Amino acid sequence: MEDQTSHQVEGYALVMTTVGSSDEADELAATLVAQGLAACVQLTPVVSHYVWEGEAHRSTETLLLIKTAARRMADLRAHVEAHHPYDTPELIEVPIVSGLPAYLRWIDQAVQPGAAGTTPSSEGSTP
Repeated sequence: MEDQTSHQVEGYALVMTTVGSSDEADELAATLVAQGLAACVQLTPVVSHYVWEGEAHRSTETLLLIKTAARRMADLRAHVEAHHPYDTPELIEVPIVSGLPAYLRWIDQAVQPGAAGTTPSSEGSTP
């Protein structure tokens, strides 16, 4: 039986970006997964408070939590820069330092070109 405990890993990332609407988020998420740049993209509404060009702002946005392999970051970054609706998009990469081996293997499989639609090996799981 495979050890399902978390272990320290290299080569995976959680990437964050925000967009102005759920429709923009859906479109960006779908293209990232379809092109094998992300294994999973989760969307959640957020309220952002920030200073832009010297003025305080408050806006409703959608946060994309993108799970990928580090080897896909350059392509993911280029895709986001080319397709993001903002002039200066947030794109923050947070290394994944620990995870279940089966889930990390699934990320590896899912971020191959043409791999869209693959799922984790255990049924009923949610990426």
